[in-house]
Amino acid sequence: MNDFNFQFTAYKIIQDSYDHYQDCRTLDLVVQSNYRSFIVRMNRIKGGEFFAVQTVKTSAKEHTLWHDKMENLEGVPVLVQIRRKFYIAIIDEDGFPEVVRIITFSSLCQGNSWRPRNELCQLKLKIEISKLFLIGWCLSEKEKILLEKIRFRQAKLAANKLRLAEEAKKEERFQRKRERKLSIQSRLPIEIVVPGKGKKTGIPVLESEWATLKDKTRAVLMNGEKNSKNSLGLPVAYFEVDKSIPSKPKKYKFINLLEAVRGHSL
Repeated sequence: MNDFNFQFTAYKIIQDSYDHYQDCRTLDLVVQSNYRSFIVRMNRIKGGEFFAVQTVKTSAKEHTLWHDKMENLEGVPVLVQIRRKFYIAIIDEDGFPEVVRIITFSSLCQGNSWRPRNELCQLKLKIEISKLFLIGWCLSEKEKILLEKIRFRQAKLAANKLRLAEEAKKEERFQRKRERKLSIQSRLPIEIVVPGKGKKTGIPVLESEWATLKDKTRAVLMNGEKNSKNSLGLPVAYFEVDKSIPSKPKKYKFINLLEAVRGHSL
């Protein structure tokens, strides 16, 4: 019996093992899977390039758990190792090679090689092994339904994630707008002198800001530029905010300071 680490790459044994046992037609391998030891007998096929699994036995009592005559195989049973666990992959080589089914060693211990523990585990293994071998995979009807459910769930989760991201952006914009509005409304009033009208006080605002003020708020329009960090500029007008129609705010009792100065000087 030959005891050595065994692994397939595109279901060929690694080169050093192949060279060492190139004259063998049958290999008995001791493999570890799920902390258990198994004896796997393999026969050379395909002109001597590959080995197919013939039997799987327990290492202790050499009780046969599986052999290739126990069921109607849909392809060639090939030993595969993934993350220190061994599996038997059934590869259909008619036309384009496909992974038809995966037999787990844990299912063999339960005397159940043809009914996977769950379809999701079987599906994941098929996809992973097909990527390892660079071949396709064949899905059962249950696996097709499961895959559609997975894709639907993933699409739903992606859409929900996008929706939540959009809502978060919307909430962020709303908060920034609200903070800006509160910042404008909390400004200290300034006092100006209107020729012929005397002193007036109002909250200094830019043209792009005055509509955020509350109804009947007295305001002083400034000529500064938007986003200016230094100053709001100089006062150019005085007015009161009219929000009797909230969707259509207006400037009420509007006084243009430049025109007031010119009129008073005449």
